[in-house]
Amino acid sequence: MVQDAIDKKNHSQQIVFFIIMMVFVAFSIYVAIHLQPNIAPDEHSHFLFSKLYSETWGIPENSAQTIVTGWMTKDTPFFYHWLNGRIINIITSLFPSIQNDQLLTVLRLINVVYATLAMVCLYLTSKELIPNPWLQLLPVFLLANTLMWVFLAGAVSYDNLANLLCFAAILFFVRAYQGIDFQKNALFWIIMILLGCLVKITLLPIAGLLVLFWTITGNLQKQITGMKSVRSGIELSLIIISIILIISNLLLYGGNLIKYGSFTPTCMEVMDSTTCSLDPMHARYENLALPEKLSIAESIRQGYPNPLEYVFYSWIPNMLYRMFGILGHLSYFPSHIIIVFYMLFVWYFMLAFKYLGKLTKLICGLAGIFTIYSVLLLFLNYRNELVYGFRQIAMQGRYIFPIIGIAYILIALILEAVKNKTILWLTTGFTILLFLISGPIKFLTKSQTIFLGWFK
Repeated sequence: MVQDAIDKKNHSQQIVFFIIMMVFVAFSIYVAIHLQPNIAPDEHSHFLFSKLYSETWGIPENSAQTIVTGWMTKDTPFFYHWLNGRIINIITSLFPSIQNDQLLTVLRLINVVYATLAMVCLYLTSKELIPNPWLQLLPVFLLANTLMWVFLAGAVSYDNLANLLCFAAILFFVRAYQGIDFQKNALFWIIMILLGCLVKITLLPIAGLLVLFWTITGNLQKQITGMKSVRSGIELSLIIISIILIISNLLLYGGNLIKYGSFTPTCMEVMDSTTCSLDPMHARYENLALPEKLSIAESIRQGYPNPLEYVFYSWIPNMLYRMFGILGHLSYFPSHIIIVFYMLFVWYFMLAFKYLGKLTKLICGLAGIFTIYSVLLLFLNYRNELVYGFRQIAMQGRYIFPIIGIAYILIALILEAVKNKTILWLTTGFTILLFLISGPIKFLTKSQTIFLGWFK
């Protein structure tokens, strides 16, 4: 009878997971089909690059057509656009008369698949780390109701594939770290994170942090020496793929370090000044940057916030605006509710301080990775503020998405540690309600006000 009760509970949990995913997919498909062009962040550039890659099996040459988007093709991460190019080849061979708007919709729907698979990876990671089966659903629910995540899922963006590969890498990392089928999961982890680095450079620090954490706290040397010989064709294939990806990353990033002294080149290092003048990033700098970058002391003297004030009164609220609101070529910032999110996360910090006991090395490591990556992002944003006079230039909530799953898992673990049932139920209920009313349901309830003109 006990086993029957457990099976029934697991079955109910799986039904709820399925419902969460179906609602997410429905909203994402709605965005993919109905969102007007040139609203999602950089979608026009992603679409243009994808079509350029469809014209060659290699890497297209840099040109004025590419520079005008603010990006370059040579010596930069390429895998997302290269993959889109192959998808376009298949679609156009099957449907030669397909129009650009239809092709855009097809690529958007493929991005919905990427975002959906990322959430499946988050759920599987939650099952590895969170004992309570109902709290295993909470990270997935929170992500499904993070407005910018849903909006981005229905757009053509390399962020969706980068997020998927990072979520998958963390899943396989967690399994390998715990010694679960170490050989195979370690290889999958290497493949996923290296593929992610070929999609977007921002995954490089995550890759480095994962390796550093495992080297310092894990039994990496013991596990490597204990590895068995290749036991199947699958493992041999994974090893070959891993070697190819290691070489590809070394050629891209190592080659850039040797050639340019940085992981990716600037426009002026590869193109002439006339062509680079077309770069919108160059125009943004010319139009908005201060005459000289401020020092921290100079910024304070001119009335800008000091670093501590910046963190709590500018950076955190603005990141929350860009996560639970939308920032693209149109924006929606839910100013009426962000303070509630801020207070909720402060409340979780207080609960963690009171109730969390000794955590495993794995949980501490993942929390450390989230913290260090967030600090790196904060540092980059603050450096931009000193250049542009605190105008929140290039501050994007979606930049935290590769590791947002870790934050949501930590929230579930904090709730699991809460001993007071009243506090537990009130906090859980309020969290669910807040995310629900601020999530993608806004696309329907505000379709004739805030989002009027956004959708077809």
